[in-house]
Amino acid sequence: ISQSSPCRRVAVIGYPSQKILVMSRNVSADTVIISAGSNDPHNPSLKSNLYSIRRNVKAKRVVWIAPYNLTAALIVREVASHFNGRVVFLTEHKTGDRIHPRNYSALAKDALR
Repeated sequence: ISQSSPCRRVAVIGYPSQKILVMSRNVSADTVIISAGSNDPHNPSLKSNLYSIRRNVKAKRVVWIAPYNLTAALIVREVASHFNGRVVFLTEHKTGDRIHPRNYSALAKDALR
């Protein structure tokens, strides 16, 4: 989860959605970027975790980063759509491992446009 205005990063590489859910409590900002699902795409609780993460976050604008994994990306898209959020698909960004983008600056620009 990343909060901007001013930009504050609340992120830990490798965290599954359950840990991100705990981190999402008391998150409040104008814009929040949520990247979740890459580390637990087959977790049966992924969808409910993402809905709970979004309910926790207080923001005017929420941008979701959809993982390379299609199953998780579809869940992210569903949750984002439910809350009228925007989705940036990692599949639009080059990767070396199908989990992380090669260019985080390009991803950030895409997310904040």
